[in-house]
Amino acid sequence: MIADLESRQRVELTQQPNAASITYRQATNAYVVPIRIPILRDGAVAYILTALIKPDAFSRLISTQRLSETWISGLVDATGHFIARSPPRSPTEMASADFRAAIRTSAEGWYRGLTVEGIEMYTSHKTSGFTNWSVGVGIPISEVNAAAYRAAALIAFGALFTFGLAFWFAFRTGRRIAAPITDLVAAARLVGAGKAPPDAPTIAGIREVRDVAQALVEASNAIHQREARIAHEQSLLRAADRAKDEFLAMLGHELRNPLSAVSNAAIILQKPGLSTENRLAAQSI
Repeated sequence: MIADLESRQRVELTQQPNAASITYRQATNAYVVPIRIPILRDGAVAYILTALIKPDAFSRLISTQRLSETWISGLVDATGHFIARSPPRSPTEMASADFRAAIRTSAEGWYRGLTVEGIEMYTSHKTSGFTNWSVGVGIPISEVNAAAYRAAALIAFGALFTFGLAFWFAFRTGRRIAAPITDLVAAARLVGAGKAPPDAPTIAGIREVRDVAQALVEASNAIHQREARIAHEQSLLRAADRAKDEFLAMLGHELRNPLSAVSNAAIILQKPGLSTENRLAAQSI
C-alpha cells in the first residue's frame, strides 16, 4: 500500500527523483518522508526505489547547527507540515500562518511575524526548488533589536564624543584667535587715541593677526610722523607771521616821520601868499 500515491505518480510521469511530504506509516506506526527514485529501462520506468527517511534524521541535522537556545529552526514539507523542528513540534501541526504566507510570496527572504507559539520573531526562509520543502530560522525580535540598540548606542556615543572633541577644538581655537583679536582691538583704540600701540602684541602664532598688528604699529608711526611734520610746519608759519607783523610795524615806524614831513609840506604849499623862500623849502621837502 502506498500512503502518498501522488508522489509516486509524479515520479512515474516526470521520471525524476522526488521527495514526498511527510506521511504516517501504519506498518511502523511512525511518520516518515518517502524519497522516490525511478529506475528506467529502455526509457520507461521499470520500478521505483523508495527510501523512508525518519524525521529524526532531519532533526539531527538541525541540532548539529548549534543554534542559540532562544532561536527557532524548522523544516516543513510542501504542504506546510513540520518535518523537523527545534524546539520540536508534531508532524500533524502546520507551520505558522505568517511563515506559510511568506513562503507563498517568495522562495527566499525574511519577514517579521509570529511563530506557532505566538512569539514574535524575525525569520529568514528559503524554499528548495527540487523538493518544495522550506527551511526557516527565527531570531527573537528582542535580540535583533538589542544588537540594533547597541549599534545605535555606539553611534550616539561616537557622535557625542566627536561633538565634544569638535567643541573642545573650536573652543581652544577660538581662544587662540580671541586673545590676539582683543589685543588688536586695544591697539586700535590706542591708535585712535593718538597713542602708540605696543611694538610686540601677544599674537599666538596667527600670521594674519600678526600682520594686522604690524600694520597698526606702522600706521601709528606714520600718524605720529605726520603730526610732527604738521607741528613743525605750523611753527614755521607762526614764525613767518610774526616776521611779517614785525616787518610791517617797522615799515610803519620808518615811514611815519618822513610821510608827516611830506604831508605838512603839501599843506604849506596849498596856503596862499606863501613866500618864495617857504615855497622852495616845501618843494624841497
